[in-house]
Amino acid sequence: MTVGETFKKTWTTKVISSSGYSVRPLFPLGIEYSDSVGTIRLDSEASLARGVDVTLFAGRIPDTEERPRERVVANVVNAFKFAGWKLTVDEK
Repeated sequence: MTVGETFKKTWTTKVISSSGYSVRPLFPLGIEYSDSVGTIRLDSEASLARGVDVTLFAGRIPDTEERPRERVVANVVNAFKFAGWKLTVDEK
């Protein structure tokens, strides 16, 4: 999280950051990630047995200069923390 970063959550489960990105779980598979570069779908798997519990397959996220994988993962982690959702990051 950057200093002063704030979040809001919409009724559609989208988390929007003041840093210019948003994250929305697409149940049961996928996470929609949007930033200034555009929107991508991240590979993930959700278990809805007890609230929101998602595994993000970080190794499948494209790693580019304009959108480094490390930044995308950190942003998703921060959004999930804000929303009170459980996230496991699988580096494979």
